[in-house]
Amino acid sequence: MKLRVIAGVLLLLVAVGLPLAAMSSDGPPWGFRGHQAVVVEYVGTVEATASAARMQKSRAVDDKLEVGVNARFDVGDEFRVARLSQLRLRFAGADIVAGDGARLMIGTAGIRLVRGVVDIALRDGGRSFVVDLDTGGAMTVRGTGAMARVLADGKGGAQAWVDNGSLEGRAAKGEVLAEPGRLLVVRGDEATLAEKSSAVEVTATCTAGKLNVVAPAQTQVFAAGTLAYPDVASDAGTGSLVIEIEPGIGEVQIVARDVFSQSGRTTASCEKRK
Repeated sequence: MKLRVIAGVLLLLVAVGLPLAAMSSDGPPWGFRGHQAVVVEYVGTVEATASAARMQKSRAVDDKLEVGVNARFDVGDEFRVARLSQLRLRFAGADIVAGDGARLMIGTAGIRLVRGVVDIALRDGGRSFVVDLDTGGAMTVRGTGAMARVLADGKGGAQAWVDNGSLEGRAAKGEVLAEPGRLLVVRGDEATLAEKSSAVEVTATCTAGKLNVVAPAQTQVFAAGTLAYPDVASDAGTGSLVIEIEPGIGEVQIVARDVFSQSGRTTASCEKRK
């Protein structure tokens, strides 16, 4: 009986001591050690490419990386999320969800967003998360439990909002702080605050196989199997874009969606095949 008790105590000490030893030498044993992000789940088509440092370290010839649940990624690794697809990543203090044509790169304090929409949620212990914009500037989410969404059009403009926290926008000409309910806009070298729009207005015409769409700045436009963003002049509130249409497609449905997930819809009649 005594031998059984002693054996049980020894096993308990080993069970407790090994994880503590691992944590003291390598950090918490939760899959990160030496890595920035872990894939929690993904839906649809998601592609990843390795950073130059990773390729050099592993002496790889192909920069393609396997995307799978629990796969770990480092600074400089890049993701491309296809239209109507989604990727969920876990960082040390935050979870992010990227979707609908997003392209992003893992950074040291967050991510670098080239294009697309990213939702950010800071977990307990997470104080901040930085979204560097590919065209310059950055947005920093602050506050444990904060939730934010950032939309970048890949053409020099980005918009964002925050809930249960704060959002700092930084550009060459200064910084602004957005509280919940305000819209943060970074365009070129300026960061400004704006009010949430009440609706998303979109119009479209179709002529000679070209669909012409007019929509608000930094909105996602879904039409004819394509996701695109309007070209916007400096300081303009709306912009336009052109999508090539296959002959005989007939009526085209157009949806424009802003950073608040508000959407506007319209249709355009194109030439039908005779």
